[in-house]
Amino acid sequence: SSDLVRATPAEMDAFIGSVEIDPGFRTFVDTFRRQGHSLFVLSDGLDRTIRSVLDRDGIDLPYFANHLQWRGGDRWRLAFPHAKTSCTALAGNCKCTFADGWPRELVIAVGDGRSDFCLAERADLVLAKGALLEHCRKTDLLHFGFETFDEATGLLSRWLDTRDAAGDARFARGLGK
Repeated sequence: SSDLVRATPAEMDAFIGSVEIDPGFRTFVDTFRRQGHSLFVLSDGLDRTIRSVLDRDGIDLPYFANHLQWRGGDRWRLAFPHAKTSCTALAGNCKCTFADGWPRELVIAVGDGRSDFCLAERADLVLAKGALLEHCRKTDLLHFGFETFDEATGLLSRWLDTRDAAGDARFARGLGK
């Protein structure tokens, strides 16, 4: 098989160092942890990138992603520990596997790509941008569109407050459309 990328670990880490996290992400995480909610990062990206970006910003979150393994020199191997042959999104990391296995009262999906489609269809609410936003519009899924995590934090806070005040999740289903 041909290599997708040839880089030493130092070159790889230098590239990863240029990856910026949305400045509002930490507030998003902190806000929902304070309210007692659990958060996970489910990504069809690479674990090395996610770990580095979260560590650099001091954000301690569990994450599940594709695995990039150094094979020596400038060679790498890509592994897919969370793949499923039945994945409808054809993602390396089948996010629905996680949603189907969680005991929960409420699932909120936040995403921007095709690998988020199946999870969005199982969620109570979707915060979406990019390809996921278009998918939600086309399939009439309850969603809020967002551009930044500051905006996402506000949208989700208001949705949860309204839902809690109503005491009935069905009431809140009409709010996002």
